Amino acid sequence: MVRHASDFYTRYAEALNAYLRSGDEAVLAVGHDLGRQALIERMSMLEIIENHWRLVSAGGPDTDAGPGGALQFLLQTLAALDIATRGFLDGTKRYAQQRARADNLADRDAFRTALVNSLQEGFFVADDTGTIVEINDAFADITGYGADDLPYPMPHPWVEDPATANQHLSEVARRGAGTAEIAIRHRDGRSRWVVLSMNVIAEHASDRMAYVGTVRDITAPRAAAARDGAVARLATAVSLGSARAQRRGFSTTTGIGRDVRF
Repeated sequence: MVRHASDFYTRYAEALNAYLRSGDEAVLAVGHDLGRQALIERMSMLEIIENHWRLVSAGGPDTDAGPGGALQFLLQTLAALDIATRGFLDGTKRYAQQRARADNLADRDAFRTALVNSLQEGFFVADDTGTIVEINDAFADITGYGADDLPYPMPHPWVEDPATANQHLSEVARRGAGTAEIAIRHRDGRSRWVVLSMNVIAEHASDRMAYVGTVRDITAPRAAAARDGAVARLATAVSLGSARAQRRGFSTTTGIGRDVRF
């Protein structure tokens, strides 16, 4: 049953007078019950104190509660309100701290995302099974596979040789890091060559490992190196052919190098 404020103050006056007359601890405990009632009914702590002051100022019965008995009863009543107030303030403080932490983490996540996306190389994070769970924009440009389709379990759709990819992942897991040149197929069908670098890290909030890595497109440099190699081989072949032709011509003109028989 919900009591009204007037009922509270009536009970308070009766309990205070009873405590001042007897000094009985059982009567003092009534003050705690009154405090819980005030808390439930959301009564003003200031009004309770003002009412208490009016009762004490008006005079009361002879007291056996000892000096400060009236104050002790008031404090017993206010204890529940004080605990609730401090709990509310602590909760508010914790909420503010958590909100500030969340805002800070959001800012850090935004900064981290911007930093990762600013990398010219493709960046990725994979779990302990090799499933890629995070990538940056450069990774999507290189492979043609974007963040909208995450996660990418093994075998990854851009890998041309899954067996080689599995072998590389096993080596990285064993050694803690690794780098390899592998062939991939872009989502549009074009073949590309990339340098894949991976490192093992401890997965957050668990004892499992995870992988972070980068992907760098070396298709153009590799093609340029192949062209340079082909040109060099052609130049070498032409040079050797010319040298042989010159030697044959010199021998025909001078007779040097021909077999002489008697």
